Amino acid sequence: MKAMMLKGFGGLEQFALEDVPPPQPQAGEVLVRIRASGVCYHDVLARQGHFPRTRLPGIIGHEIAGEVAALGAGTQGFQAGERVVLVMKDHCGHCRLCLKGRDNICQQSGGLFGEEIPGGYAEYVSVRSHALVRIPDGVTYAEASVVPCALGTAYHGLLAIAQVQPGDSVLITGATGGVGIHAVQVARMLGARVIAVTTSAG
Repeated sequence: MKAMMLKGFGGLEQFALEDVPPPQPQAGEVLVRIRASGVCYHDVLARQGHFPRTRLPGIIGHEIAGEVAALGAGTQGFQAGERVVLVMKDHCGHCRLCLKGRDNICQQSGGLFGEEIPGGYAEYVSVRSHALVRIPDGVTYAEASVVPCALGTAYHGLLAIAQVQPGDSVLITGATGGVGIHAVQVARMLGARVIAVTTSAG
């Protein structure tokens, strides 16, 4: 498969388009043909070497959506051709945190896609089936790819942490960034009065 390999830390010159063996789905895994991969600012920081977990050479990218291409032995719950989006992090699915819906901070997993685990800057990725969510009809691959990270972060912060209620006033800094622009929309959907702040003229 084609993959944009990160060969070292630094600028864009550290990327190289290479032919690499495609992943083979193991028992309980799903092979996903990637149709959209978001470029998160986290990816920029990973490329620059700010996260020691980032493996080199490696395939970064954690905002991933695509279609089921194949199933590993014994994998159930999905069929070839189904449209899916990956959660940001591999997780065990059965620890206390996972069972509470906090799989993003599971400590029993392989890690974040695009750091410890090959990510989305490639044609295929193989993941455990519980790391996938079906994409609803009417939602594009590009739209779905940013839901777990940019939209999910905004949603979690506003609803689970801040517990925003209708009529609340919410100040959102960095409102033109990936998380910020989603936070503005989520806050409005929750019925809040939104004050958006940005240092960008755009």
